Amino acid sequence: IDLVRAQAEGDASTAQLARVLGLTGRQVRYYRQAAAFLGLLARRAGHWETTVDGRRLAGADAASARRMLAQAMRACPLVQRAARLAGCRRKPHARLEAVAGFLADCTVLSRCTCLRRARTLLASIDWAGAHESPQG
Repeated sequence: IDLVRAQAEGDASTAQLARVLGLTGRQVRYYRQAAAFLGLLARRAGHWETTVDGRRLAGADAASARRMLAQAMRACPLVQRAARLAGCRRKPHARLEAVAGFLADCTVLSRCTCLRRARTLLASIDWAGAHESPQG
């Protein structure tokens, strides 16, 4: 949310966003890609821009922005598939392996990277579930 808000203020370099948000350049690139995947940012003519949904999120109060982000995540087919796979398993390790296996099947990522991305995806799914309702 903070990255989308900072990006909405104007075209900022990766280094500028990293400094403002207290992130590394790698993290900024990763979060920008995730925001683009969710339809909140777009890369046009070599620059990052907020989309209509990104501007709406950037202008929202904190609780509404969290709900909007959770809804965008839950609407994403990849997140839906991972959530279904994880939801069929009770043990954390089984959830992780199921989602990592899914990522391995549809990407060329290494097993180690699939496991890292699966951890992030599962944490995001859990976060979205906690923030999707008006009470979250």
